[in-house]
Amino acid sequence: MALEIILLFNCQRPGNAGYVVNLWKRYANEKNEHKVLISSDTYNPTPTLLYVGEKVKEITDDKNINATIIP
Repeated sequence: MALEIILLFNCQRPGNAGYVVNLWKRYANEKNEHKVLISSDTYNPTPTLLYVGEKVKEITDDKNINATIIP
């Protein structure tokens, strides 16, 4: 009997908060197959703050414009 682990998304709009994610373990062979629900969870992403700072333009002597991040 072969073992295959699959991840099924039960949702209408993936990527939005509130959809259910089910993780199934599926057993299959030539004659039959069955699957067992391992876990179920509701997707609610937590916003992640990557950087907070101020963007300032600098003009150098050779007239190139550089962007500098000031924390």
